[in-house]
Amino acid sequence: MIPNGFNVQWHMDLADFTRVPDKSTSPPDCYTWVCIVVERCSGAILALGPMRAKSSREVLRVLAPAYGFNGGPMILTTDGGTEFAGEVKVFLDEWFPGTKHIVT
Repeated sequence: MIPNGFNVQWHMDLADFTRVPDKSTSPPDCYTWVCIVVERCSGAILALGPMRAKSSREVLRVLAPAYGFNGGPMILTTDGGTEFAGEVKVFLDEWFPGTKHIVT
């Protein structure tokens, strides 16, 4: 699908920093993931946040403010990771039922 306007389609994914070579000097509860939410039409970064764990709760902590600032998109695209289900799905179903979650 080709987005035809701002805020039509967002894409969300994680960047993995768990294998950073110098991790041995970091505390065990350091940030090892980054969640990024991009608006597909403009390429604007709507949310970018560090995460300590690859979990639905941590993803929602980054995603929810993007919805607060921008409203919800018609389509949210993610991969099939479990971090994009659970609490994220409950949030979308309860607060933004018009957002279609597409898993690629």
